[in-house]
Amino acid sequence: MAHYRATCSLKCLAGIREFVREELSKLGIQEEMANQLVLVVDEACTNSILHQHRNDGISQFDLYIRMSGAKLMFEIHDKGEPFPIDEYKPKELNDIVAMRIHGGLGINLIHKIMDKVEVDRKKGHFAYRFIKIVPRVATNE
Repeated sequence: MAHYRATCSLKCLAGIREFVREELSKLGIQEEMANQLVLVVDEACTNSILHQHRNDGISQFDLYIRMSGAKLMFEIHDKGEPFPIDEYKPKELNDIVAMRIHGGLGINLIHKIMDKVEVDRKKGHFAYRFIKIVPRVATNE
């Protein structure tokens, strides 16, 4: 299992993306799929940094990546009350545009790319869990 501790600052997003990309490469995830997954993690981390921590530059959260067979899991462990992303019902892009809805595009994207979205709630902390069944390419290891 790969682990990355991030400080809640938008300046840290490049490091998070680099970490995720490197780990997906090590796992043999195809490039097109890896790009989508980096986008999912970036969106989830951005939401946490901006909405949970107000970009305070002090708080931290943990990102874990693990693979079990074809099941790839990303977990973001954080403190406080989670946004109920697991209860969010994705909308069609045309509906979002027609209704002039502000926000929610990133969460829509997460739900469209991932096979399963979960929130594990505990007192004072929580984990977002994003699961994707992914094809892997052969590696030279």
